[in-house]
Amino acid sequence: MRLALQEKLFQLFYQPKITLGATAADHRLAACEALIRWPHPQWGYVSPAEFIPIAETTGLINPIDDFGTGYSSLSYLRRFEVDSIKIDKSFVDAIGRDPNADAICDAIIGLSHSLGKRVVAEGVETEEQLAFLKAKGCKEIQGYLFGRPEPAPEFVRKLVRRD
Repeated sequence: MRLALQEKLFQLFYQPKITLGATAADHRLAACEALIRWPHPQWGYVSPAEFIPIAETTGLINPIDDFGTGYSSLSYLRRFEVDSIKIDKSFVDAIGRDPNADAICDAIIGLSHSLGKRVVAEGVETEEQLAFLKAKGCKEIQGYLFGRPEPAPEFVRKLVRRD
């Protein structure tokens, strides 16, 4: 991994974040998230789920947690200036199948609103997840339902064509 960093082998990808409107026609691109991808010469693209924990434990990067996972803590919401709270994909995946996940998503959305923060649900892949999140007041989503991560040049070309 150190060699990949030195040789600048990592690639920048973007994934859209969508602000939900009243109807699908009203949905708008809110922002994009920059994602890193590692195209390994022998293994193909190595998942960030595999290389980020290694980078964290070896000190190459600081730990990165989505809200409610890892070492994230409610005290961080007081201690740090944050403008949004992201619901981790692991909770979104279980919407409609696990009442606890439903309750956790609902609670994070409510907490975010109470604190005056934007809330972003990541990993939205189904219409059922979208409907649940929208009904609970989540106004920003990210996931394959609206767009897969794309290499930065391709993402930018699509944006330019839309204008």
